[in-house]
Amino acid sequence: MPAQSIPTVAIVGAGFSGTLLAIHLLRRGGVRVVLIGERLGRGVAYSTTCNEHLLNVPAAKMSAFVDTPLDFLDWCRSQNQENSVEAHSFVPRKQYGAYLEYLLAEAKNERLEYVQGQAINAMPRSGGGFDLQMADGGQQSCDRLVLAIGNALPANPSVQFGASFYDDPRYIRNPWCASALADLDATEPVLLIGSGLTMVDKVIELRSTGFTGSILALSRRGLLPASHPLQSAPFTFSADQLPSNVRSLCQLLRRSAAQHTNWQSVIDALRPHTVKLWQSLPLDERRRFLRHVRPYWEVMRHRLAPSIHAVMECELANKSLSVQAGRLLGFRERSSTIAVHWLKRGSQNIEIETVQRVINCTGPQCRLEKIDNPLLTNLHDQGLLRPDPLYLGVDADTNGGLIDLQSQPSDQLFALGCLLRGQFWESTAVPELRVQAEKLATLLCQLHAQK
Repeated sequence: MPAQSIPTVAIVGAGFSGTLLAIHLLRRGGVRVVLIGERLGRGVAYSTTCNEHLLNVPAAKMSAFVDTPLDFLDWCRSQNQENSVEAHSFVPRKQYGAYLEYLLAEAKNERLEYVQGQAINAMPRSGGGFDLQMADGGQQSCDRLVLAIGNALPANPSVQFGASFYDDPRYIRNPWCASALADLDATEPVLLIGSGLTMVDKVIELRSTGFTGSILALSRRGLLPASHPLQSAPFTFSADQLPSNVRSLCQLLRRSAAQHTNWQSVIDALRPHTVKLWQSLPLDERRRFLRHVRPYWEVMRHRLAPSIHAVMECELANKSLSVQAGRLLGFRERSSTIAVHWLKRGSQNIEIETVQRVINCTGPQCRLEKIDNPLLTNLHDQGLLRPDPLYLGVDADTNGGLIDLQSQPSDQLFALGCLLRGQFWESTAVPELRVQAEKLATLLCQLHAQK
């Protein structure tokens, strides 16, 4: 096939989802792939250089491929002469980044082009496809476009006063930016807004740099992620046990957990059914889940490596870390410190904490109109995409084809990964994303083969 007639798939986002989609497309052949991103092959999640940042899933469950479930474990062992990586090992996250780079290098051929940078607009061509505009002024053309942009930055928490502090360099909106922990006094307190996985990562990273000061983590409910069990017990759900509404889901989980001391196995057993269950729920039931169950689901479902959980327990016991449930009221800026005013949950007494830095660990912004991404904004302004009904990302069909403002699904513009939370709910972890990537790669190759 002449080079100029080979269809091109452009993938915006080079983290796990975008990289794995590129690998699948290259393995299948028949298309040219343009992979666009700031961190090629790693994305934000696996770009960390901190050895203490571990995967939150055992090695045996982190294969990039559905049909070879031990691929990552086998690769780890091939890299470790002592062969010390076990199925239940929680390995450093940067090691998974190296694994993805290895897979991409193995699949790489002349039909892959890396573009390191940011796509800011995509203009539909009259004959089909898109012309992409890059932030540096460059141009890229493609026949089909996939948005695999990963998680957006957190939203700035609403406050009653002191919102101007969000422009202060002592406030870190992006917890993964290089300057997040730069120039800290090793003994002065720090505030982390949020108490989920990102907060845990920042605590681990702070301690790895020699920081000895106190840390306050503040979130609305003060819930910490649970731990993976040291030993898992087998447990399964049959299809006829799946609940039909949120109330019956909660009852099922309570009943199952009460009958099995290892409640984590109950959650894990539900996981293969989660997408089907989510899609079977009426829209009002999905809203009810988000309003009442989501915070508790997050801490039970997205768990910590046991060793990391033990570190957090030690921090709490030593009172070097305080996790509080409360509401942020505002900030009073001083020359060298920030006075943080907050209200403890269930109390009317205002608490004031003096800190040297505030780091936002609340998790990604999901509302499309508030995501600071010029490509998404421009595609929305052109009527090519719209928010999903729950405002968890973009609206799409079951193939990931984006639905435009006229309610028409596209066969040229697709999303992959966290933008599809509204469609799949579970759309951020490797076991679900690898299925999405493989299915989308198959679809894209079929679509091009039909032309």
